[in-house]
Amino acid sequence: MHKIRAALPLIAIFAAVPSVAQPQNVLETPKTRVEVLGLRRWTVPMIQDSLARYAPGDSLTSHACAAILRGKLKFADASASYFDRDGTGRELIVVAVVEPQDSALVRYLSPAPDSLPDLARYSGAIAAFRNYNGDFQRLIQDSAFLVGHSPPRQPDAVWTRLGPVRLLMSSEQTTAGQRRAARVLARDRNPYNRMMALVVMSGFPKSDVTWLILANELRYPDGMVSATASQLIATLARYAPRTVDWRPGLDGVTAVMAGTNLFAQLLLIEVLTKTKISTALAPPVMRAGTPLLLARLAASRQAGSDRTRELLEQLSGQKYGNDVTAWTRWAVTVQGGP
Repeated sequence: MHKIRAALPLIAIFAAVPSVAQPQNVLETPKTRVEVLGLRRWTVPMIQDSLARYAPGDSLTSHACAAILRGKLKFADASASYFDRDGTGRELIVVAVVEPQDSALVRYLSPAPDSLPDLARYSGAIAAFRNYNGDFQRLIQDSAFLVGHSPPRQPDAVWTRLGPVRLLMSSEQTTAGQRRAARVLARDRNPYNRMMALVVMSGFPKSDVTWLILANELRYPDGMVSATASQLIATLARYAPRTVDWRPGLDGVTAVMAGTNLFAQLLLIEVLTKTKISTALAPPVMRAGTPLLLARLAASRQAGSDRTRELLEQLSGQKYGNDVTAWTRWAVTVQGGP
C-alpha cells in the first residue's frame, strides 16, 4: 500500500489546536454564535472584512454562507450547519472550511465519462423521485425500507407513491442487479441513473463493496448524487452496522477527512466508527484528517466533538476523553506509522 503524504506539516497540527477555542475563530452576536473550523491563516475578522468587500450584505450568519465562501472568497471547500443553541431560539452555526491556499486537499471525483438517457429499468423509480423528491429522501432514510425491506404496519401514502422505488429495490436484489448498478456508477454521469444505482447498491449491506462505493460517492461533484450517498450510508450505519475493511477505499476516506465535501465529513466520522475502522488505518486517516478532526474535538457537541472522540478512540484504542492536548500528542506520534 502506498503511503499517503501528510496533508499538513506536523507543526501545523499544534497551530490548529484548539482552533475553535480561539476568539478570532468565533463570531458572537446577540442571537448567533458562529464557530469556524479549519482556519489556519485566516481569522473570522479577516473573513468578515473580505465579505464586506466582495459580498456586501452577506456575512457568516447568512444561511448561504458556505456558497458565498466558496464562490466569492474562493475557499476550496466550505460547509455550514445550523442548530438551536439552547432552546431559546439563539442560533449556533458551525462553519467548516478549507482555505484557498489548501485547494490540493480537496479531491472531488471526476464526472463519469458517459451521459446516458434514463435507464429503462430505473425509469419508474426516477419518475417517482422527480415527482416526490422529499418523500424519496425520507424513504431512503427509513430503516424499515432500506434495512428490513418491509412495508409499514399501517397504510402509508409515501410507500404507495414510491412503489416504483420499492419495486426497483426488490427486483434488483440479484447479482446481475448489483453488477448493473456498479457499471452505472463506473460509466454514467446521468445523476438520476447514479442515484438509483446507489439505492440498488445499498441493498447489499453485507458486502464491503457497498460501503466503499457509498463512501466514495460522497465526493461525487453532483450534489444530488453525493446527498443520496450520504443518506443511504448514514441509514445503513445506524441500523445495520457491521465491520468493514476500509483499506481498498482509503483514497475516498482520506479525501473527505482532509476536507473534500465538508458537508459529509461529520457523517463519515460516524460511519467509520460504527463500522469499526481498523487501528491499522490510523496513520493515513490522521495524516489526512488531523487538523479538522482536532478542530472538531475542541469545538461544540454540535460541531462533532463527541463523534470525533469516538472515532479517535476507535482508531487509537485509547481513552483520552475530550483532552485535545493528549489527542494531539497521539496524532503526531501515529503519523509516523505505515
